[in-house]
Amino acid sequence: MIELISQREDEQNFEARLNALISNRFGQDEDISVSVKKIIDDIRTAKDRDQVVFSYATKYDQEVRAVTVKAFPDEIKAAYQSISPLKLKAIRDAIKGVRAFHLKQKKKAAKLKGKKSILALREVPVESVGIYVPGGRAAYPSTVIMNAIPAQIAGVKKIVMVTPFRPTEEERKKGLKGKGNPYVLVAANEVALSGNVPIEIYKIGGAHAVAALAFGSQSIPKVDLIIGPGSAFVTEAKKQLSGIVGIDKLAGPSDVVVLMTLM
Repeated sequence: MIELISQREDEQNFEARLNALISNRFGQDEDISVSVKKIIDDIRTAKDRDQVVFSYATKYDQEVRAVTVKAFPDEIKAAYQSISPLKLKAIRDAIKGVRAFHLKQKKKAAKLKGKKSILALREVPVESVGIYVPGGRAAYPSTVIMNAIPAQIAGVKKIVMVTPFRPTEEERKKGLKGKGNPYVLVAANEVALSGNVPIEIYKIGGAHAVAALAFGSQSIPKVDLIIGPGSAFVTEAKKQLSGIVGIDKLAGPSDVVVLMTLM
């Protein structure tokens, strides 16, 4: 959200405008809340959850079916072919650095022996994690790297990633399918290879993807914890599903306010 405030407004008017801007940013959007609740309820109560999830995916991104919702090896291969060797090296260097950092965080089981008892503290990973990676104009390979690597190191056995394969306007006009962000796909594959823990990639996004991970469907596995940032709809879905499934936090779009004083 970007708003231009006049350079020469008096102090009182400037403060009022700024407060209004902040209030609008953090105020509850009832339309989003209602829309997300309907999506969640539709998926939760459906006998055929695949059908409902895929209908929402078709509505907001592109058509998917049970046989196409999971990323194919050929799509991963095409992603490698579309990025430069220099950027591939940057992804690999980032993975190496992030993995080295988080390996230092891994703790050993703590034990305290008493006269008649032994006290122990042991960290046990969840069985499965779902990583939400936003689509849109920007690329977020960092989201994959910074979420999947700690899960691997912690010992999570199943890692699932959802990210929308959204066609561009030009692709849509030509009737072509979206290919997914190549940097995200390459990062996921590189993290999987370097950590020896596979990452299943599903081509859906939005609140319906979060609900699918929370409840599971015929094609998309249910997970114990959903992590990763997203749009206002994704954040609202995580908020409403908190308690049904674990979440990391309510992260959303970032805003920057630049204050300039002209003498």
